[in-house]
Amino acid sequence: MKDMKIKMLTSVMLIIGLPTFMSCEKEQESLSNTVIKTEDQIVVNQIMDFLDKVELERQGVTQKNNEFMSIDSAIWFIEAAINYTATEPLSSSDSEISFYTVDVLAEDSHGMLEMSEIQVVYDSFQSYIDDIISLDDNINKIFIADIFVKETKSTNSTLSMAIGVEKSLMVYPPVLHDWYWGGGLGRCDGSGLGVGTDAADIINNRINQTIIMPPAGAFWTDVDYFTMVGTSDGLFQYCDPVSTNHCLSSQEITDYIGVVESYTNNHCPSGKQLIYRNFYDDIIPSMPNYEGLHICEIRFGILRYSIEL
Repeated sequence: MKDMKIKMLTSVMLIIGLPTFMSCEKEQESLSNTVIKTEDQIVVNQIMDFLDKVELERQGVTQKNNEFMSIDSAIWFIEAAINYTATEPLSSSDSEISFYTVDVLAEDSHGMLEMSEIQVVYDSFQSYIDDIISLDDNINKIFIADIFVKETKSTNSTLSMAIGVEKSLMVYPPVLHDWYWGGGLGRCDGSGLGVGTDAADIINNRINQTIIMPPAGAFWTDVDYFTMVGTSDGLFQYCDPVSTNHCLSSQEITDYIGVVESYTNNHCPSGKQLIYRNFYDDIIPSMPNYEGLHICEIRFGILRYSIEL
C-alpha cells in the first residue's frame, strides 16, 4: 500500500510539473527568438547610424571631431550597408550568377581611415552597382556583396567588391551526358556543340540547387569566402596541346560535385552558413600546352533579418 501511495504521489507530481516544464521550454524558445531579434536589431541600428554619417559627409556637414575607423571596421560597415540597402535574397538556384569586381583605393593613415574617405569608397561601390543594374537588362537583382582588401602598399589599401548577380533563368539538363570541360562547347557526343554550356556550368548548377533560399527581407553580413583551385583541392586540371578537346564523363562530373560538397562542409566558418558557390573554368597558356583547370569560389556569411525600426 505504501508503495502504491508513493507511485500515485509521483505520478501526480509529474502531471503537475509537466505544464511547468513545457512552459519553461516555451519560455526558453521565446527568449531564444528574442535574442536573435535583438542581435538583428543591433546590426540594423549600426548600419543605419553608419548611413547617417555617410549622408552627413556627403552633404559636407562639418563634424566637431574627425571620425576614424580601422580598415577592418570600414569594410564591415560598407559591406553590411550595401547588403542591407542594395541586395535581395537569392530566389532561384537555377539562375546564372556572375561575380564582378571593382577596385577602390583607400588612403590608410596609420591603419585608420577617415570618415570622409569611407564615404567616398562607399559611394564608389554603390555607384558601380547602380551602373550594372541600369546597363544590363538581363540582371534581375544583386543578392550578395563582398568587400575585401585586394592589396596593401605603403599607406594605401586597395578595396575590392565582388557581387553576386542573379540573371535570367537558365535550366540545365541533368548529368546524363559527358561534357567538354570548358569553352561553352556543350556535350562531348557532338549533340550539344556550341550551346554555351559546359561541364563547369553543369557542376555550378548542381552544387547550388541544394542551397536553401533565404526569406524575403533577409540580408548578409560578415561575408567570407574560400577558393578551390585545380588538383590541389581535388578539382579537375590537365595539360593538353589543344585547349578545347578534353571531355569529362558524367561520373567525373558527379565526383567533382561531391568534392565541392565535402570541401564546403569542412571549411564553413563557425556561426556562418553557405551563401553561394561560383564554379567556373579557366585556361593558363603554357607553351606548347594549355593548362586547364576548374575553380570554385565558396561564400559564407551571417544571415540577418531586416527589422522595422
